[in-house]
Amino acid sequence: MNVLRGWSAEQVREYTAGRVFSDADSYILQRLEKNSPDTVVEIGCGPGIIAGMTLFARKYICTDITFDFLKVAFETASNCLFINCSDDMPLPDSLADCVLAMVVLHHLPKEALRHSLYEIHRILKPGGIFLLLEDWCFQRGTTGFEEEARRWRFRNGSDENHLAAEEWSREIKSAGFSCADPVWVERPFHTSASHFTRWPEEERKVRMMALESVRQ
Repeated sequence: MNVLRGWSAEQVREYTAGRVFSDADSYILQRLEKNSPDTVVEIGCGPGIIAGMTLFARKYICTDITFDFLKVAFETASNCLFINCSDDMPLPDSLADCVLAMVVLHHLPKEALRHSLYEIHRILKPGGIFLLLEDWCFQRGTTGFEEEARRWRFRNGSDENHLAAEEWSREIKSAGFSCADPVWVERPFHTSASHFTRWPEEERKVRMMALESVRQ
C-alpha cells in the first residue's frame, strides 16, 4: 500500500540522539529472550537499539521506511538483514518466529494498519509471537506530564492513529491472533521543547502499552 513517507535526515539525527534505553526496551528484550525466537522481524527498527541487543536470535531482519534509519541501525547491528520497505513486506509466508513493532504502527491510518496486521500474520509461523509496543498516553494522558506531553505532541493537529488498549486487541484479534492482557511500561519522553525541563527528570516519562499476541 505504501501510504507513508520516511523521516528526514534531520529527524533521524534528532531521534537517534535522544533515543535512550528504557524500562520499555528492557521489557521487550525480556519477552524476546523468554520466547527464544530463531528468526525475528522488526518493523520500523529505527536506530536498531533492540536489534543490537538481541544476540540470541539466529536471524534478525530490520525493516524501516526510512533509509537513513537503516544506515544507523547497520552501525549498531551489522549482523542483521536490512530491508527498506513500508507496510508491504517483501518476505515469504511463515518466515518469522517473532515480529516486533515498537511505537510505529500508530503512524498508519486504519486501513493501512489492518493491512499491516495481516502482513504480520502472514510472515509469522503458526504459533509465532507478535510483540507490540505503543504510546498509550497519547490516546489519553493520566498524569500531569503525560497530558502536557499529549497536548504538545498534537499542538498542530495529528494524523496519527493512537488506539485505546481494547481497540488494539480487537484489531489484532481480527487479523487472526490471540492476545494476552496488556502490560504497562514506561520510557522517557524525548523532546527538544525547553519548557518540559521544568518537570523533574523522574516525572518526564510516558506510559507504554506492551501487547503480546500469538498467530493462530
